[in-house]
Amino acid sequence: MTEDHEKTLSLPGLPDIDVRDVKDWPAAMANEPNAEHVLVCNPAHWNTPFDDNVAGKCDRCGINIYHRPYMPKGMTTVCVPCAVAQMHEERKDGFDVGLTVTPKTAAETKAYVKSKLA
Repeated sequence: MTEDHEKTLSLPGLPDIDVRDVKDWPAAMANEPNAEHVLVCNPAHWNTPFDDNVAGKCDRCGINIYHRPYMPKGMTTVCVPCAVAQMHEERKDGFDVGLTVTPKTAAETKAYVKSKLA
């Protein structure tokens, strides 16, 4: 991982989120994203400061969602509510569940949250 970005994104009221360049994601995920990898996306009715989002549908519940244009293709896309429900279930089953974002996503998210808290 390059040292020009923080390794953790900390936001008020949320657990820390791991920040990694896509090239530093596990090799199978960075080179061959597939349906086993989950891309968590905002529901389309959530506000966004970006006009270049990619629209889609949640693979679990079917609602309209969006994600940033630079995310790898080929992953399962799910809305935040479906992802949270899945993470709770997986934690109950003893899985260590975490989130990873790209440095670009982390910087965009941090700037947006900072602007809202100012």
